[in-house]
Amino acid sequence: MRKPNKDQVWQAGGCILCIAVLWARLDDLGNSEFVGGWLTGRLFEMADFGSVLFLLAFPLTFFFRRAAAVLGLAGCLLTCPLYLFFLFTFIFRAIFGGEWKGMWAPFYSWNAWKTWAMTGTLTLASTAWVCVRTFSVASKHSTLDQVAGS
Repeated sequence: MRKPNKDQVWQAGGCILCIAVLWARLDDLGNSEFVGGWLTGRLFEMADFGSVLFLLAFPLTFFFRRAAAVLGLAGCLLTCPLYLFFLFTFIFRAIFGGEWKGMWAPFYSWNAWKTWAMTGTLTLASTAWVCVRTFSVASKHSTLDQVAGS
């Protein structure tokens, strides 16, 4: 078996980091009324499915790196709205309207939830960057192989 290169380790590490940050609060959200909302329930389901994609992308990184990069990018796109909801709740309220009850009504101050969301957003951005970089590095190598082969 080949030793993984540095890019594979970064990509796999990004997927694991995204899972760790997401799962730090996902169980707490699942046990609350958050999952019952017409908007928040969908955001939770998207993030839950995104975490499954990160779980699949982690081992695939070492065997099928491009496929893992696609799964990682899809996981980033699916979990990003949840983090953006916690960072910019007032924008979601303005766009989607509806009735906001309980703890979501006065949700304008900075608190631990927003720190978690900012950390999650930064991990998603770095993982997305590594996954996109996978395609550019792989295409450069394939172009060099084609030139060398002809």
